[in-house]
Amino acid sequence: MMLQPHSSEWYDRLSQVQDGYFYPWKSTLLPLNGEDEYLQIVRQLLTPEMVVLDVGCGHGEVPIQLAPLCQWMVAYDRTTAYIEMARKTAVSQNLPNINIIQADSLPALLASPHLPPHVRQFDMIISRRGPLNWVEQVRMVAKTGTILFVLNPKESLLPVWNDRLPEPLRLANPRTYSRRQSVERRLGIAGLTLHSAWAFDVPEYFATPQDLYVKLSWGYTADEVPSFTAVSSILTQIFAEYADKQGLAVPHGRFMWQAVVD
Repeated sequence: MMLQPHSSEWYDRLSQVQDGYFYPWKSTLLPLNGEDEYLQIVRQLLTPEMVVLDVGCGHGEVPIQLAPLCQWMVAYDRTTAYIEMARKTAVSQNLPNINIIQADSLPALLASPHLPPHVRQFDMIISRRGPLNWVEQVRMVAKTGTILFVLNPKESLLPVWNDRLPEPLRLANPRTYSRRQSVERRLGIAGLTLHSAWAFDVPEYFATPQDLYVKLSWGYTADEVPSFTAVSSILTQIFAEYADKQGLAVPHGRFMWQAVVD
């Protein structure tokens, strides 16, 4: 049975075939894509006295970068293999002010023996491409003035050539609601509202059919998708018809948002 992309089982399997949570394909993103802006603004918001929580930290890339900028950093993810990688990296970089914890929810985080006893509330909660299932319960770990600053993938217009691809290689917008609507709904359950929001839509350029195939087949096993050989003629034709000197453009959408606990 094919796993649902980005389900818990899907992440578990990905962690066994890929060392860390990252995008393995080669591509070029234009400026103002949301990824760089997210890290820049988080750095601006951080102060040395802050206690910070990173939700869905993957293999720890972001919290390990940011730990030197705050008093204390706690990061959690549900995927055991990624947590083990993150802990090893933190030790190798001699970071004394970071706790990296395996947990799949805020209640599980609070129950973890790895959470320092003095850390129960956070000044700032961040998440880059992580889940949203924590937002409804955020008051468990927040206080008045806690900043939520998050970057999520968002829906984009599908390219005109998308329907020419076989399933499951087609790009999809599976959500019933827009990302903004989903965020606002979850914040509303917690009694919060959006403070600020930014939408980013830029092309992501792929230089070759092989590079695009890596993106389209990412997270699947070989028996779940057609091989590159089987679809190379379709991809080559799409490139011939739609690529320009920068490559083939694939929509890249991000939704960045901020809320403040009152």
